Amino acid sequence: VNGIFPNMMLDPQQNSYFTYHMWPLAADRTLWEVTAYFPEPRNAAQRFSQEYGRVIFRDVILEDGSTLEKTRSVLTSGARTHFLFQDEELMLRHDNNVLHSVIAAGGDTSVADGRRETPYAA
Repeated sequence: VNGIFPNMMLDPQQNSYFTYHMWPLAADRTLWEVTAYFPEPRNAAQRFSQEYGRVIFRDVILEDGSTLEKTRSVLTSGARTHFLFQDEELMLRHDNNVLHSVIAAGGDTSVADGRRETPYAA
């Protein structure tokens, strides 16, 4: 999965790819759009394979969404005051640092791609 700042992810697969767009609606609500792209099937077997892959992918997305909803409910409850990123969550840690840099730069997104010195030190 490849993150594209600030709200898109691109997930290339064999013979297809998926895009995710996350649109913040409020501090505790996000619209999560997922789009699957497939080449035109040449026969019924390929079409069936694409639909099967789409259904499996849908189930994975629903599972991920459920996990995110539960995480949000814990954070909203105040039971935890911090969210710690683990070592294997490199993309999330990077996105978090870039977001802090953009906020510290007053919304200037040029700090996100290195065109400008970042004022935020992780």
